[in-house]
Amino acid sequence: MKTRISGSIIAAAIFGLWLGGCANPEQETPKITGTLPPPVVKPVPTPTPPVKPIPKPTIPIPKPGNSLAGRTFIVDAGHGGRDPGAGAVGYSAVPEKTLVLSIARDVETLIKGQGGRVIMTRTGDTYVELDDRAAMAERYKADLLVSIHVDSNKDRTISGPSIYISRNASSMSRRIANSIHKRFLDAGIASRGVRQADFRVLSKHSRPAVLVESGYLTNATEARNLNMNGYRTRIAKVIAAGITDILGRGN
Repeated sequence: MKTRISGSIIAAAIFGLWLGGCANPEQETPKITGTLPPPVVKPVPTPTPPVKPIPKPTIPIPKPGNSLAGRTFIVDAGHGGRDPGAGAVGYSAVPEKTLVLSIARDVETLIKGQGGRVIMTRTGDTYVELDDRAAMAERYKADLLVSIHVDSNKDRTISGPSIYISRNASSMSRRIANSIHKRFLDAGIASRGVRQADFRVLSKHSRPAVLVESGYLTNATEARNLNMNGYRTRIAKVIAAGITDILGRGN
């Protein structure tokens, strides 16, 4: 189910309540207080002031087919239920949990369109324990777990998606993260690069895994983009294309 979200953007009335990254009482992502983990792949410098609306991508997305046939994917929409993630924060009245579910459902559709098998950690506004999400990757012997989030920061000029892998990431996890990073750049979206962090959904299982922070709700331009269905679908297409570039048949 894809929820259409209006383009209404609120002022930063609640801005001071959320100073860290993607908010989670169980620290699904780290609190960010002005510094970020060092990138594994050199990020593209973030423009200041906030970037202009993103142009349409010029790189084609793979057409429906069977490129991912025989592959199994866990698609994890972060947070949910009692945990809104980055809630009514910065310039977005819509909480993270709602935005990322929209992106995740599009990723599900795109991967299935390539013949892949997809297991969603959640399909509605419910909360799933972090260890249970990680266990699904092991249980289904997933070729990849991809966890999808959005971020926030006290510095409202910061923008751009980031891709995370665990500190002991497999070579496959690194390859897929680098591929998604490249696809963001190809699409004209200034990725902040590939970074390392031991989030539970990345480190509490043995399967390849990446976590994509899709942008910052505390950046006015990015919050406006993330509140648009079309832009969230673009993010999903980038993620799916980056995955297919590595795990697609013949690659």
